[in-house]
Amino acid sequence: MWGLRANHGGGYQYRLCPSQSNLTEACFKAMPLAFVGEQALQYQNGSRQRIPSSYTFANGTGFHTEDYPGPAPEPPSFLAQSPGLWARNPIPDRHMEKPRNLTQREFPPPCRDDTSGPTQGLCSGERPFHIAIVDVLQIPTDIAAGDYVVGFRCAA
Repeated sequence: MWGLRANHGGGYQYRLCPSQSNLTEACFKAMPLAFVGEQALQYQNGSRQRIPSSYTFANGTGFHTEDYPGPAPEPPSFLAQSPGLWARNPIPDRHMEKPRNLTQREFPPPCRDDTSGPTQGLCSGERPFHIAIVDVLQIPTDIAAGDYVVGFRCAA
């Protein structure tokens, strides 16, 4: 689970590196974690809402489509097809539209989020403090037992 404090859109992934290794980009890049299941939003009161998951695959297919024309993060290339290795940030930011238009979003928000009243900014905008994104990940079954560091990489 993670929360946004400065929403710049784009994609993200989780990765592992053995704690006794040098914690370098190369080490983390070698072991991306696959997304499985569905994403969810968790609200301040602890309740959760499942949302449509947007994952991309090692072959580049996935969320980088007409509904999200921004640059796709560089996906790992070690498999032709695999479970989702990148996820699209599911929270749109009205400030990312060009020209800057506070009434438009890059894509529809995953929950009710009008531009006035008590839902304003609930699940869109630059600083959506009301929610956290919940992901379900698969730990590889063939990794050695031991301590690992979890890395989180964003690509806007």
